[in-house]
Amino acid sequence: MFKLVALRSVSAFVNLSFAAILIFLAACSETQNSAPVAVDKAERVHPAEPAYPLQAVWASRALDEPVTDLAFVGGSEPFLAAVYVSGALQFLTLDGDRLTSAEALNITALADGQAVVLQDTPLNLFPGIDRAGNLNLYTYSPVLDAPLTLPLLEDIGAAGLCAGPPLDETSLMQLAYWTEADRQTLHTGRVEEKADVLIFSPLGERRSQSGPIASCNLYLDIQIAPAEDALDLAKMRKMGKSFTLARTAEDRLTVTQANSKTVDIELLPGITILLPDEITALAALSEVRYGGYPNGIIVIAGPVGQAHQIIFLNPTSLFEALP
Repeated sequence: MFKLVALRSVSAFVNLSFAAILIFLAACSETQNSAPVAVDKAERVHPAEPAYPLQAVWASRALDEPVTDLAFVGGSEPFLAAVYVSGALQFLTLDGDRLTSAEALNITALADGQAVVLQDTPLNLFPGIDRAGNLNLYTYSPVLDAPLTLPLLEDIGAAGLCAGPPLDETSLMQLAYWTEADRQTLHTGRVEEKADVLIFSPLGERRSQSGPIASCNLYLDIQIAPAEDALDLAKMRKMGKSFTLARTAEDRLTVTQANSKTVDIELLPGITILLPDEITALAALSEVRYGGYPNGIIVIAGPVGQAHQIIFLNPTSLFEALP
């Protein structure tokens, strides 16, 4: 059962009106229409075909800690969120530069965010889970020094989640999660704004027939995968084509186009860009409205020698290779 939860920061109550005022003051101090269609059978990652190459084109500088999760927010000013092994959250540009310092928020999992406008205030909302199993929204605006934590569903023992763009005009995003107590049931819903609060409106449940859920993906359909198939799932959509990317337990990346075979991805280093010794996180952004990523961008993270980095991959070859 869900409950209405007023927006609040980590240490103080914050409703939408107050959040808007907060951002306004900080700025002054400086000179889609249907419910998701559930897939009847979980889409399993099939034995891979011969590998297909993707080129590494950029990398962040050395990071302070290992990365455990990555997530994008799109819109007119897209950026990247990284969760570290300590639970800290940091935002970076698509050039790998730091937008914020790492903020200790005890996050265990993060999903892709949405750029929204609430009460005429632009905000970026990332859904995530903290170490207490609470499902929160982490909101950020460039005029704030650090993200605000907005509790959404508390004391539910959340273990994992995924999010997707809204499919109607009244919601802010799609959201789904599973719990420690029941790792085979995916609870689906959407985040909505009602009477100055953000709420989770349930839409239904999806039962995994392949064992405990390790990852999921939301768009027009719902994809779920057990750990033996994928530890991370990400979606790429471009040129009328849709691809599902997966990070496997065997430290491989695979890509599947709708109604076609799963293909291994072969990662190619750049002239000065090294590949990680192990892949610890994966995310993808289909549409980038500025910069040198006309076909979107894929990012992975992991140790590179003695450092930890985020590696940027050019997905263009996917659209050229698969029919």
